[in-house]
Amino acid sequence: MNQQSRGYFSRYRSIAFIVIAGFLIVGVSQAAMTPTERVREAITGILSVLKNKNLDREAKWSEVGRIIDDGFDFRSMSQSVLATNWRTATAEEKRQFVE
Repeated sequence: MNQQSRGYFSRYRSIAFIVIAGFLIVGVSQAAMTPTERVREAITGILSVLKNKNLDREAKWSEVGRIIDDGFDFRSMSQSVLATNWRTATAEEKRQFVE
């Protein structure tokens, strides 16, 4: 697999993880929305950005990152994914996993 293919795979894998995890956990600020509504809103926003011909590639990925960061609570998702391992992880391990 070449460098470019790995980059695309990594991005798509990350987006897929976020979408799936979004069905499970929604940030406190989005408590009024159902998980399905929250994920639908994020996907709609991401697709809108990716289709925007006025943005260059870097601007698109920056905006996609903002949508994901604003819409999902990575710390809570990380705690759920790691389950009991979260409690035994060091602060540094937790920080690295959330990033």
